[in-house]
Amino acid sequence: MSISVKNKPVARPSPAPRPQIGTYLRRSRAVILLVVVPAVVAGAVAYLLLSSQPRQVFASATVVAPDSAGNSPGAIGLYVADFEQTLRGDALASIVTADTDISVGEYQAGIRAVRVGQSSAIDVSYSTTGDDALPVLERALSSIALLMAEPPLERAQQRFDETQAEYEAAKVELRSAVEETNVLNADAEYQAAKARRDSLALELAQLGAREFPTPLQAQEARQQHEVITDQLAVLDEQISELLALSFTRQPIEEEIDYALAFRNDSRRDLSAAQTQYERDRILRFLEEPDQRTLSSTVRTVQGIVAAASLAALIGFGLLLLTQYLTRPRGTAAQGLTRAQT
Repeated sequence: MSISVKNKPVARPSPAPRPQIGTYLRRSRAVILLVVVPAVVAGAVAYLLLSSQPRQVFASATVVAPDSAGNSPGAIGLYVADFEQTLRGDALASIVTADTDISVGEYQAGIRAVRVGQSSAIDVSYSTTGDDALPVLERALSSIALLMAEPPLERAQQRFDETQAEYEAAKVELRSAVEETNVLNADAEYQAAKARRDSLALELAQLGAREFPTPLQAQEARQQHEVITDQLAVLDEQISELLALSFTRQPIEEEIDYALAFRNDSRRDLSAAQTQYERDRILRFLEEPDQRTLSSTVRTVQGIVAAASLAALIGFGLLLLTQYLTRPRGTAAQGLTRAQT
């Protein structure tokens, strides 16, 4: 018994479609229109814009926040913010631009201050299209050091002046009280009168305890007793007046003592502020002020490359989007059907 096997046709892969010249030409035209042309146009525009700009002169320095700014990052951050505000403020701008051809707006537009990370260093720079940027930066840094160092000293000086005035006013009040009563130191005179009275009282007691053998001596003793008694009466009245005067002057004298203590404290604070001012009025530099001229050629080339690259990137994205939107929708499904058959 023989078994015959029928020959079935074997599926052969369909030949790959030959590339057509028209397809390449269409893609080339799309690349030229969407990528190359925008890049060339953007580069040309960038060249025209940058080549017409004047050269840039750039001066920079790195300074360190003074010890009085504090050690914590927050305190240094506050100092840097104050530093930048003062650096670009109208007061410093007027000082820097005085007797120069630079306007306040030009100075404020060109000056910059940036903190270096979280450190106490500050990068300060000034750029201009003029001939020289270094003198402007140096003048700004020397002036800002004085402007930022002066307020603490001025506050300490003002506080000392106030306490000195309060002390002088208290002394004037006491002087007026002395002139009214003719008593310089009520406490001292009170103590002296009290000691004199105690001495007379002791003398009177001793006189009363003695015995006098003759009537004449007894008469003299009685007369002396009357004199001492009158003196005691005068002293008692004087002591009462001095005691009342002492109570009246006590608040004035306490006010003088307090005013003197505050004056001495403010004098010490002023001395410390003067010492700190001498330290802070000169900035410390990590990098000394330096100047360089930015090459217009390098800047122009960088601008052209950046503009052309951006335009080419945008054009390439548009090209991919166009190809995605224009490709046949049923190609993938037809290919899958043929493979299953």
